[in-house]
Amino acid sequence: MSHQKWSDDQEYLSYVQDLLDQPAVQKLANYTQHHHSTRLDHSISVSYRSYLLGKKWHLNVRAWHEPVCCTTCSTTTGG
Repeated sequence: MSHQKWSDDQEYLSYVQDLLDQPAVQKLANYTQHHHSTRLDHSISVSYRSYLLGKKWHLNVRAWHEPVCCTTCSTTTGG
């Protein structure tokens, strides 16, 4: 698996930047997740690892990434 940082991965960012720009998503940074990170950091980590696995397995990461990301964000924000 790649050790590239998610914020340096332009393809990944092209899929998620619109979500990351949303105020509701940014509010996730105000909540602790697993005692050592924020909900935003955790959500990005899960999203990016899922993206990398999808690429490794030659899946259409664009097709399934948005619903996963939106579900994660809406369940953690109550939206």
